[in-house]
Amino acid sequence: MANHEQPYDPYIPSGRGTPGPTAQHDGNDRTAALQAQIDDTVNVMRQNIQRTEERGGHLANIEHQTDGLAESASRFNRGTNRKLKEYKWKNVRMWVWLISGIAVAILIIVLGLLIYRPSLAGNKTDDACSCPLWQEMKACHNPRAGAIVGDSNLVIERHWT
Repeated sequence: MANHEQPYDPYIPSGRGTPGPTAQHDGNDRTAALQAQIDDTVNVMRQNIQRTEERGGHLANIEHQTDGLAESASRFNRGTNRKLKEYKWKNVRMWVWLISGIAVAILIIVLGLLIYRPSLAGNKTDDACSCPLWQEMKACHNPRAGAIVGDSNLVIERHWT
């Protein structure tokens, strides 16, 4: 081991024998530059970690708000379904009343026609009326006279044919 060579240093250019004071100074400049780049990279990584932590906090806040909105939407959906059923039954009740009112009106009209026009009921005899209203008034229909005459002297003109 008589040959004492310097160990390999990548920062010392090859071809020069032993580094002199200028070569040592160049190596320190390179080391300082590399150390500055490493420090910059470490700072950028620290900033990225801080931003990631802040982002995680923001994501947790957004997740909390999303859960609140989902719960609110669920309550709104239940309320609208309840109102939908309520108004559906109100609508059904309205239609039932409307149809029953129309049926009663038609029944009144048909019964009125049957009572006041005995010929519609199948009674075509002219000599005696069988409808209850006429019997109650003790009147008979006289088609030749064009009037209805009862026990009293009251004469009501007939408006139908």
